[in-house]
Amino acid sequence: MFGNYQPSDFDLRFGVFGIPVRVTPMFWLGTAILGWESMRFGPPYLMMWALVCFISILVHELGHAIVARWMGCQVVECALYLMGGVALYIPGARHTQGKSILIALAGPGAGFILWALMKYVIMAPLLTFTFNRLDPNLAPLMIFGVMQWLYVNLWWGLVNLLPVLPLDGGRVCQGVCESLNRYGGERTARKISVGVAGLVALYFFTRPDGAFYPAILFLSLAINNWQSLQRD
Repeated sequence: MFGNYQPSDFDLRFGVFGIPVRVTPMFWLGTAILGWESMRFGPPYLMMWALVCFISILVHELGHAIVARWMGCQVVECALYLMGGVALYIPGARHTQGKSILIALAGPGAGFILWALMKYVIMAPLLTFTFNRLDPNLAPLMIFGVMQWLYVNLWWGLVNLLPVLPLDGGRVCQGVCESLNRYGGERTARKISVGVAGLVALYFFTRPDGAFYPAILFLSLAINNWQSLQRD
């Protein structure tokens, strides 16, 4: 979502289902910064946080890419970088706004599937195995990982559906607006983005627990969309 995802010699590269995947060094830095609070429990907890983020964001982007390929698009790659990820694809000859909306929804949808699998299928046997077969000292770490998995794949997915560009919800909003107004749709979507992002930033700034990271994030999104409106 933010940051430079251009290729470098230090990127980790591999493929999943024939889809090229690239992970930049800045992805690990951003993940460490975001989860640094877990270091108060020890380095293994930060490593668990990084693993959860890596799997969750990778599956999110693969959700976009797989549906894009299914819709007849040419998938270039999935890239994980400083503050998130991106699935790059080239639309097919018969691409429509409806297809763009489905592709945008596929990322959060993949995360919700991960959340449901953990909560209703994996969590109970995993924790039972941890308590009964593994070192009891690993139980808190495993519980931490499960809780972070549930949090990231549910709440990050819901936040990502807010109608704020360049979030997936913003892409959906843009697709709907452009379907209604081909030439002014993007501008309308950016106006909605400014309003929603500003309200969300205000909400987080005024919370008593001091949620400054999401406040600054949404303030930045509001400013970025406002600047795009001024350039048009």
